[in-house]
This record gives sequence, structure tokens and C-alpha cells, in this order.
Amino acid sequence: MTLTGTALAARVSHTRARNGTVDLVRLLAAIIIVLFHARAPGGLFMTPAVAAFAAILAFNACNSAPAPGGLTRRADRYLRPFLAWLAVFVVLRAVDAVLSGVSVADTLLIWFPPNGTMHHLWFLPFGFAVASLAPWCLRHLRALAGDAGSIVLLSLAACAWLVFWLGLELPPGVRIFGLYLPSVALGMALALVPQRPAPLLFAFLGCLLVGLGLRDLNVNNSAQIFFGLPVVIAALALPRPDSPVSRLAADLSLAIYLVHPLVMAVILRLTPLEFGSPSLGLAVLACSAAVGFVLLRSPARRIFL
Repeated sequence: MTLTGTALAARVSHTRARNGTVDLVRLLAAIIIVLFHARAPGGLFMTPAVAAFAAILAFNACNSAPAPGGLTRRADRYLRPFLAWLAVFVVLRAVDAVLSGVSVADTLLIWFPPNGTMHHLWFLPFGFAVASLAPWCLRHLRALAGDAGSIVLLSLAACAWLVFWLGLELPPGVRIFGLYLPSVALGMALALVPQRPAPLLFAFLGCLLVGLGLRDLNVNNSAQIFFGLPVVIAALALPRPDSPVSRLAADLSLAIYLVHPLVMAVILRLTPLEFGSPSLGLAVLACSAAVGFVLLRSPARRIFL
């Protein structure tokens, strides 16, 4: 029997309460991504950080009840800030190219796919696609295989895709859009796992063991399975009540993620700080948090966040 969207959401969503721990994990992931782009200590954990973002995105999408106008709201959440920041960075890169005496066209061609990833902006259209398609895919998969079968199939698909995608010779701007699909698949599987200690512990150990096995087989980016996903599962197993602090953490995670490349560019031009220094990482993080906080409290939020 095929489940309707509402029936699926009701059966999948074992708990509808917002988890403050997950919001804190999102903020931690954003901090690590900032450190990675500054080439500062702590950036080593970038792969599990992005994996955590992707898994949480899929998990939340599959635990949200369908509502009228959902596609429009997702477009507003992901594509509106994408287009706003895209315009900002295209203008700035064009101006920088002119001032540097290099070709504007060449500068933009190496930034856009397929040659480039648009730096951090790739995640916004990726997020829109995941939030739109993951619930639909999970609904049809459950209708065919049930809960347990879907969890097994999604887990196998995550491992197979990680090996398959990394084995392809693809340009960076194409490669990045498939790199974290294993975390998306496992986030979808987590939506089917009962939110109780025993099942979550089993999922935690499963990700840890399978991910470490893939690492021993020299599969690159297996850290998203043995590190990123266990962190998300731990956050689900140790929920904190929703609070203003946790909601601010969630909002700041997106704000910091979106503003930090621009903040870093300004700091590198105005200060003697260099890539790789802890000072640059801390400066970019502190200034990005400050700028993000101001954006969250300003009318510009409706444009850029």
C-alpha cells in the first residue's frame, strides 16, 4: 500500500520536538568549515563537518510534514540567499579581476561549475535539491521495502556511492555535488530509526564500524561515515530542549557559513594575517559571527539569509 505524504511523515517522525543539540552541532560544523577555508588548525575535520550538515538536512527534511507551498518555501530558504550571494561574489570577483589586470571571463569560468564549485555557495542549490527530493524518495522507497529494508538499502547505497563517485574523473564543480550524497542517504535512513537509545546506539556503532572499514580499504572521504554521522547520531541520542540559545546557534551556523569568505577576503587585504595561522582562523570566525549576528537582526536578513 502506498503511503501518502502526511501518513509517511506521521510514521517516520518519531519525535517532532526540536533538538537543541542538533542546532549546536550545526554551529560547530560551520566553525570547522571556516577554519578549513582559513587553512587554520581545526579545518582537518571539514569532511565530517559538511557530512553532518548534509545528514541533518536530509533528516530534518524527511521528518517534516508536507505542507502547501512547501517547494516555494524551500526555494525561499535556499535559492533566494544563493542568488543574492551569487550576485555579490560575481561582482566582487569581476572587480578584483579588473584591478588585477586579468580576464574577467576567465576568472568567472574557473569559479563556476564545472571548473569551480562557487566556493561555499554550491551547498545552497544542493540543499534545495535534497530538501525537495529526499522526502519523496524516502516515501517511495518505504512503500517498496518497508522501514528495515529501506534502512539497509540506503546504507548500502551510501557505501557504494562513496566508492563509485570518488572513482570517477570529474571536474571539481561536478564532483562536489555528489560527494556528500552518502551522508544524505544515511540522514534519510536515520529518519526511519526509532529515536530511542538502543536503536540509535546500533546506528552509531554501525556507522563507526562500516566507516572505519572503508577507511582501511583506502576509500577517501570515509570520514563522513565514521565521524560525521556518529556525531549527528550522538546529537539525536542526547537531545537538549529547544531554547533561544539553540535557535541562535542554528541561525548563526548559516550566517557564518555564508559570510565568512567575504569576511576573510577583507581581513587578508587589511591585516598582515596569513593563511594557515591560528590568528587568521580566529579573526575570521569572530568577525563572521559578528557580521552574521548583525545580519540576523537587520532587514537585510530577508535578502541574504
